[in-house]
Amino acid sequence: MMWLGNFLIEAISIWPNPDHDFLNVKFNEVSKEKIEYRITSLVGQLVQSGNIDLGMTEYFIPFENLSTGHFVVHFVGEKGDYLYSTPLIIE
Repeated sequence: MMWLGNFLIEAISIWPNPDHDFLNVKFNEVSKEKIEYRITSLVGQLVQSGNIDLGMTEYFIPFENLSTGHFVVHFVGEKGDYLYSTPLIIE
């Protein structure tokens, strides 16, 4: 296990991937800080973002007008540090 700031990065599960409507996020540990998610294109353009409140263990991200393609979803801590990033495919 590895901590970055106050967050255990190996404690994130994301599914389904690929999908076309939504993304489920589960934290196996209660988050100790607010987390922002950012969905970016492969060239780094921000296409969607939102906040996950302190203490959440599960979160649902609906895709807002995203076209099919390849993206990256990032989870960012309160201090702006990237906690976790993973490829995302929208069909």
